[in-house]
This record gives sequence, structure tokens and C-alpha cells, in this order.
Amino acid sequence: MSLEYIKKLKLVVDETIEVGLDRAASIFWKHLGEGTELPVHKHSYGVLSAPVLTDEEAQYFKSVALLTKEQFQPNEDEEAAYQIPELVLSGRPLIVANQILQERLLPIFHVFFGVSPAKIVSAQLAWYTPDGVQGTCWHTDEDSDMTCVISLDPSMFTGGGTAIRPYGPCDVDVVVPPVPKGHGLFFNGKYMFHKGLPVLTGDRILLVYWLSTEDESITGSAATPS
Repeated sequence: MSLEYIKKLKLVVDETIEVGLDRAASIFWKHLGEGTELPVHKHSYGVLSAPVLTDEEAQYFKSVALLTKEQFQPNEDEEAAYQIPELVLSGRPLIVANQILQERLLPIFHVFFGVSPAKIVSAQLAWYTPDGVQGTCWHTDEDSDMTCVISLDPSMFTGGGTAIRPYGPCDVDVVVPPVPKGHGLFFNGKYMFHKGLPVLTGDRILLVYWLSTEDESITGSAATPS
């Protein structure tokens, strides 16, 4: 999987912050060129998916999950209807997750959403199984300004995917099938109703970011990717 496109996005972000948002369009075309095909898929308004992890990184987080399977527990602070077994990252896995935020996720959020979710509220591994929690009901991520859900190995399961209602609880469902390995699904978790669709067979393991937006614009004091 090629992540070269992210380097170009970072150039756009850095220069836009330096010279101002009013130049964003010309800066984008300067670095990417009109007609450039990006590996970014728009599923609906404010709902995008794109590659963010190498195969090795996806395997790393999958291995962390498999080695700590007995430690997965539902978050009892959430309503029971959408609790799922999860493992909140700490130690080295959290350090790696933060590096990925700074180097990969920030440029994507900057360019396609115009926001700067520079702080991790929670980074966790989530686990769906047919014999346990198959999926969730409709909900929002109360503590997450922006959410990114990353697929670690879709070959492990059938079914699954995510349904989102971009314009509110009465909107028509936008169904996003399981995205490829290492791809992230990006959306506003705090305001967009969404749910995990039932897993039919196997194990669906995800890396989930809940992020805080410290600056609503990519100008001014917005954090820049390192």
C-alpha cells in the first residue's frame, strides 16, 4: 500500500499554515496537480476512507490485540446498547498510535476536513465477534470531535462494516462496507450517528481513534504534523 500521497498532503498543510487559508486551493493544485488521483474515497458528506497504515503497522496492532485478548473489556461508562469489548492503548502501542496521528491522520484531517484533531482522547482496539458483541446500535462518540476507525485485517471476518447518518438520526443510512486492511474511515464522531454492522463469522478487530479538535481551523495556532 502506498502512502506517498500523505507526504504531498503534508506539503499542502505546511504551506497553507504559512501563507494563509485563502491560498489553500492554489497550494493544493501546486503540490498535487489537477487530475491527480488520490486513494481517498468519499462515501458521503463528511465520510471518507483512505489508507493510513502499512501492512506491517496493521499487523503490529493486530498482534497487540491477539496477545491481550483476555484484557478486552466493555467501557461501562457508555450505554450498554453500544458497549463493545475494547482495549485502551497505553505504553508503546499508544506511542506508535500517536506517531501515526501526527504523521498520517493530521494531514488528512487538515486537507479534507479543515480541522486539527491534534490530541488523542482515546485510542483503543475494538473487537467484534458473532459469539460476543456482533455490532452496535446507533450512537455518537460523545468525547470525540473527529473519529477514525482503522481496519486491521478484514480477511478475518465476514459481515461487518459501518452505517452512518451524516445529517442526523433521521437521515438515510450510508452503509460503508469493511474497508481494506490499513485503511481508515474518517467522520465526525460527536455529531454523526453511526453503528457497527453485525459480524457474521470470524473476528473484526479495529484500531479506533477518538480525537479532540484544539483548533477549528488550519490557520493560526493549529498543530502541524511532525
